[in-house]
Amino acid sequence: MSSRAVFIRSLIGVCAMAVTAAAGTVESSLTKHRGVVSGKASATAALDAAPVEGEPSKHSAVRLAEEARGAQVLAGSRADAAGGVAGGGNDSCFQALPILAGLTAFNNAAATTDGPDHATCEVSNQTGIAHDVWYCWQAPSDCTVTVNTCPPGQTSVDTKIAAYDGCACPVDDARLLACDDDACGNQSRISFDAVSGQSYLIRIGTFPLAAGGTGTFTLECIPPPVCTQPDGQCQLRNNANADTSDRTNFTVADGFSPALSGSVNEICWWGAYSGATANCEQSATDAFEVKYYADVDGFPGALIASYSQAAGTLTVAGPSPTGDIVSGLVPEYAYTGGHAPVPVSAGQCYWVEVTNSVSDTDCIWFWERALSGDGRAVQDGNPIDGYGLEDVRLTDQSFCLDIPLGDPGVCQPPIPANDDCANSTEVFDGITLFETTGATTDGPAEPACNFQLNDDQINADIWFDYVATCSEVLQVSLCGSRYDTKLAVYDGGACPPTGALTACDDDFCDLQSQVSFPVVQGEAYKIRVGGFKELGQLPDTGPGQLQITCMAPPPNDNCTDVTPQPLAQGQPIVYTGSNGNSSNDCPIFPGPHVWIAFDLLADGSVTLDYSGTDPVFSDAWLNLATGCPCSGITAAAECQVAAPDGNLEISWDCLPAGTYYYPVLADTGSQGPYRITVSTEPCRDRCAGGVGDCMTAHPTPGCDDPECCATVCGRDDYCCCVEWDATCASIATTLCGLADTCAAATGDCCTPQTPGTGGCADFDCCMSVCECSSFCCNVTWDSACATDGWNGDGCGANLLCGDTCAGCPDGAIAQLDPPAGWFDARQPHSAGSTTPQQGYDTIVVSGPTGAEAIACWSVCETTQNAARHPAVAANAITSVVSNGPGQYTLTLAHPLTPGEITKITYAGGTGSSVSLTAHPGDVNGDGVTDPSDIIGTIDCINMVAAFPCESWNTDLDRSGVLDPSDIITVIDLLNGASAYESWFGATVVDTGECP
Repeated sequence: MSSRAVFIRSLIGVCAMAVTAAAGTVESSLTKHRGVVSGKASATAALDAAPVEGEPSKHSAVRLAEEARGAQVLAGSRADAAGGVAGGGNDSCFQALPILAGLTAFNNAAATTDGPDHATCEVSNQTGIAHDVWYCWQAPSDCTVTVNTCPPGQTSVDTKIAAYDGCACPVDDARLLACDDDACGNQSRISFDAVSGQSYLIRIGTFPLAAGGTGTFTLECIPPPVCTQPDGQCQLRNNANADTSDRTNFTVADGFSPALSGSVNEICWWGAYSGATANCEQSATDAFEVKYYADVDGFPGALIASYSQAAGTLTVAGPSPTGDIVSGLVPEYAYTGGHAPVPVSAGQCYWVEVTNSVSDTDCIWFWERALSGDGRAVQDGNPIDGYGLEDVRLTDQSFCLDIPLGDPGVCQPPIPANDDCANSTEVFDGITLFETTGATTDGPAEPACNFQLNDDQINADIWFDYVATCSEVLQVSLCGSRYDTKLAVYDGGACPPTGALTACDDDFCDLQSQVSFPVVQGEAYKIRVGGFKELGQLPDTGPGQLQITCMAPPPNDNCTDVTPQPLAQGQPIVYTGSNGNSSNDCPIFPGPHVWIAFDLLADGSVTLDYSGTDPVFSDAWLNLATGCPCSGITAAAECQVAAPDGNLEISWDCLPAGTYYYPVLADTGSQGPYRITVSTEPCRDRCAGGVGDCMTAHPTPGCDDPECCATVCGRDDYCCCVEWDATCASIATTLCGLADTCAAATGDCCTPQTPGTGGCADFDCCMSVCECSSFCCNVTWDSACATDGWNGDGCGANLLCGDTCAGCPDGAIAQLDPPAGWFDARQPHSAGSTTPQQGYDTIVVSGPTGAEAIACWSVCETTQNAARHPAVAANAITSVVSNGPGQYTLTLAHPLTPGEITKITYAGGTGSSVSLTAHPGDVNGDGVTDPSDIIGTIDCINMVAAFPCESWNTDLDRSGVLDPSDIITVIDLLNGASAYESWFGATVVDTGECP
């Protein structure tokens, strides 16, 4: 899902570190190796998958961003001191060189800076343009001008560009037309409108902390666009990616609804050309065709009209270059097509299709995607069979009509027939296509599923009924669906399926879901299909496929089916088998798996090697279970590397003697026969015997300074598992010198130092800041290091050691949001759960100005109901963010613990505090959970309650809406049903436990 990307370090493996957990407890994070999937090499994939220009960060190619920032500045300083290459006669603005449109070489390696700073050019607190050289250009006609140093191949300089009206030298912002830094990686692009005969000043410089150099820049004068429709008549292009629409192999249609009745006789659209050459527009002869269709339940239906450029019924103006680059690869072009009038009615849905059969067989035309619309089009890879559910594309296409557009949602399909549980559709073994667009949510939240980002609900759900055709393992899969899915299966056919949860999943195959579980032939199961919902956003919906397969499980499908084998030094064990058709008997390890097990006879380091597995497995769990079934897990493996045949080799250092169980994950790219060798050897020190200078890259793991080696490997295990590469050497250069810098520094940690002076006098504060941002020790202890870090990233002394800096200004605090007297009556976590349910974990308070230091704040929770939640960790304040003068948002380590008083204390002056109550089931706020709260919930639904009806006291099931399901929840809380302990008669009072 869009906001839950997983970043993987290394092409051949990852070494994951975690604190070792005691046997039988789950103290470490479950860790899984994720393989790297190769991208497609076709022209379609290149346009579809290429990143959006401007998205990469300033130093995206470097693994440690802060060290990279320091390294860049140092490199720039060395280049300046050396003098570099002469800047040329246009180093001064008064000597600007005249140029023509096209490609121009520049050299600002030794250029000085004589232009003004501009606040609108601010990037990373830098408003200047350094090492500037100047050019004067005169517009030959009215046009849109673009100036860029963007890839491919123009320069490696970290450029910054500005343009001014007229060629007189600027002294302020008065004539500034455009300015940019980093529109495309570290390079820049600007755009402005030019008037025929007018002169313009172009300034090519660098980011102030970067070195100058050589390169080229491109200036283009692009004529006015052929499409001039106002935005209200357009689905606006996004310049990011495109869809093939070449009539022979692909057709694409997008829906629209006119705001007014009338007719369409002109359409604009945008696209790009790609093929054997990146931009094959000049070799292509267009053969555009535009078709209009009526709508049938969210898909193109009957053909209304068809117009062809080849037949002379469609007149096309263009292609006209827009100056934009699609996917950072090929130029974008605009077109206008005129044809006979097509009558349309306001509020009705229609579909438009634009295709192009170019004469050059090596050239493909792509239709640019759009930012606006309903987020839904159709792209058919087999034009003969027409458009269907399998062709749905979760994007829009860029076009304009000569009539205002209306509500794009008109073109979405109707609410699914199986939207409600009571109207579920019968399904059978095999593949069933479905569509959840328009679906509502009527199923219960499922906290036991541990879905991503604490989103317990299966949103926008639809329902299916299935009767098992075997007494084996049933696999229910949404892999191949077109949106971010969630899945649950319930035993039986009851609605709502309370308490009958059999299996559930969020992200099994990328963002899609799959479950496997034992079934009994003839028994009924209810399948619930829905989507992920990001906080504050609409649920993910779209087209998908449901595949049901009934199959026999392997003999070691369950942990209890496996007999542990004795593992001694010098006596490796080889396990063979297959994880195909496996199910899940251990929720700690999501997804299907089979088991192997061993008895470690003595403390030792253990290696688990997949060598010999064919095809190669790309995914594996990096933890061992310490009991069966799933009574605990070890820490993640300390080393994970690639075996010679490309399989994984996983190692755990110094495991205590005992019995261990390993789940062989069945996942995409890791399914089928396996061969696993497990061996043990005496406990080892990964840094003992390391060779090679720690500050220099070398091909062997570790380095010759054990203390520095341990520091680096604590940051990046790759350095002690695979090789001490350039990144490891960079980390060593940074981290291993921090202590010396901090020990020798003399400046105040809370005050910026002289440029070139790193570190500060308070050793602990200095180390905390520099480990977060090495720039502060390696380059300069600047204002960011002394305050809140670069762009408020939290790496500054004010936040990391606030008690050392500003202290805590005198003043009292007061509760703002939630309001005073607030209590959280919503459902607590279930009995024995170690994780509180999603609840309030951000609190807004008022207080004295300047109280952002986290050291000024503390939190305490009572333990009067500790027996209900023995494993919930103590709470803590993890961040304090100023919302403006005298107002702060405090973020807690976890939501308020149910059944407790949470007290937040501010240390300024004599101290001040606010108290918050989490009282499950106390809907009416009378201080006790009892049957009167059932009546209170009903009164709130009927809007006759004598007390406030807010989400924090009435939305008991945390579904986002007050409805009859909340009545069921308060009854469950009173009776201790649905895995909840009984809260009947419970009171939560301020016991005075918190200071």
